[in-house]
Amino acid sequence: MNLSHYFSSSFAEAQAKFRDAAREAGARLSTFKNPAPAPSGVTLSTESAWIGPSHAERLLIVLSGTHGVECYCGSGLQIGLLESGLAAERPDGTAILMIHAINPSGFAWTRRVTEGNVDLNRNFIDHKRPYPRNLAYELLRDAICPKDWSPAGQAAANAILDAYGKVNGEMALQTAISQGQYIDPAGLFFGGRAPTWSNLIFREILRREAGTARVVAFLDLHTGLGPYGVGEIINNHLTGASDG
Repeated sequence: MNLSHYFSSSFAEAQAKFRDAAREAGARLSTFKNPAPAPSGVTLSTESAWIGPSHAERLLIVLSGTHGVECYCGSGLQIGLLESGLAAERPDGTAILMIHAINPSGFAWTRRVTEGNVDLNRNFIDHKRPYPRNLAYELLRDAICPKDWSPAGQAAANAILDAYGKVNGEMALQTAISQGQYIDPAGLFFGGRAPTWSNLIFREILRREAGTARVVAFLDLHTGLGPYGVGEIINNHLTGASDG
């Protein structure tokens, strides 16, 4: 089969393909409807699919759509795992939990963020505590999201960003923009001021499905920078750290 079959050209197509693939693979499928506004003819939802022993202690979790539009790729990988039969090639006592389109609004509207302009990756913090400050973002806020988008306005904003990068380094500039901020709901990489629907649903799925797991591997599928078609593993384990 042509591998392109696994991938979709819309949220609705991906949603239907994932549901069909999960049922065909014998998965236990659950649907969580998102009440946010949706494009015409679309019902927003996140799906979870459990494959394997009901109370497996070893669990692989595969998540797609944290950054909505990136689900075009993540969904295709999940559907491919199901339809190709690879998901059935599991060691004894091991299950797979697939969570499809955890940010359905972003996927359906072709946006990176949730329905509240929240970067979901920056939303998993303790919202009862003071929010971390990104002082560099605050300094550069008007240049990162300029009010004037005329050619002259963009040139002025870019000059400020370029100057900051030259003084502090390009990595410092990248960090200032992308590490997340909690002061500007209309700005970039906004982490939100409360747990989003996607955050809450993700936690609910884990409570329902993963309570008996004792050994867990978690894959959060993204797309981003780098050469086209080249995969990159990003993890938070220190070099040489034990897997245990």
